[in-house]
Amino acid sequence: MRVAEWKIREVEKIKELIKSHRVIGVARLSGIPARKMQEIRRELRGKAKIRVSRKTLMRLALRECEKNGKSGISKLENFLDGECSLIFTEMNPLELNSYLESKKSRAPAKPGSIMPADVIIPEGETNLPPGPVVTDLKVMGVPADIKRGKVIITKESILAKKGEKISEKKAEIINALDLSPIVVGLELLAAYDDGVIFTKEVLGLRKEDFLEDLRTAFSRALNLSIGICYPT
Repeated sequence: MRVAEWKIREVEKIKELIKSHRVIGVARLSGIPARKMQEIRRELRGKAKIRVSRKTLMRLALRECEKNGKSGISKLENFLDGECSLIFTEMNPLELNSYLESKKSRAPAKPGSIMPADVIIPEGETNLPPGPVVTDLKVMGVPADIKRGKVIITKESILAKKGEKISEKKAEIINALDLSPIVVGLELLAAYDDGVIFTKEVLGLRKEDFLEDLRTAFSRALNLSIGICYPT
């Protein structure tokens, strides 16, 4: 079966981008509105390039680059899940992740949204109008009362748990409380740099913490070598 010309051109374009950049990342796109995506592209101009394509074509490009000497890059295939893009840059993986995290913004909840973290309502006065909302909160496990004409949360409570798909009523209350629990932005899942794959767990390390871990490891190794009379 003949392969469409546009697919061949797309694979070649991705391969060119891989060859011309030191660091290649895989980032999750799901939940990013078109306007926010345009904003992200503008902010990354001169720092990184984003390529959104079919996963089959991205996988093919990664495999072909592996065959042509980009050792280990095909392992990025393991992170191409859901709506993803490839990012190409000269920033090191930790810098790239830190930059993308700094550009994330928060958005209101929508019915059906998946909560990225627990939504906690602190104890105290709220801006909710008195009325049926008190009963709604109690049904949701949030102790509430009315005092001096205002809705009061009598004990800090979790309104929605991490990973929960929220209902229309919960979304309405969350937004009325101005909690904006949805995080919008590119999420770096993994990055390739000179044969090494940096996973999300490593990418989340702060530069200061990383350097401190190196200093600690060096100190322990030095103490061990002295202790066994084997100077390095």
